[in-house]
Amino acid sequence: EERRAVEASDMENTADLFGGVSIVDKELEEAESPEMRLEKLKPKTRDEFVEYGRLLAEKVDRFDKSRHFYDLLESLCRSVGRSLDAEDLKRLGSIFTAAGNDKIRGEKVGKKKKRGKSQLS
Repeated sequence: EERRAVEASDMENTADLFGGVSIVDKELEEAESPEMRLEKLKPKTRDEFVEYGRLLAEKVDRFDKSRHFYDLLESLCRSVGRSLDAEDLKRLGSIFTAAGNDKIRGEKVGKKKKRGKSQLS
């Protein structure tokens, strides 16, 4: 455990030395649970922030079957949104709108296929 902490610290120092270039030890990464990686990761580069977001989404997605999942997401978005400027919030709104439109299209296609199958029966 101590050896891993020292190695992780050394890698972080090396990344700082090379101007934030992400250096990841795959063996260390695979040995830790996603929760441990989420807690230990101190993102600095874009790739590290994307990875942090992926890990955070995995953690939150565990609750997607709960009837309170929407409340969790709403609370999270409102809390995080407070620190964003209007332009960033507008971009995120566009992302959600596009995702919603894609979901609606997919549901319509699914309904059409079901109707088509029932007519053939």
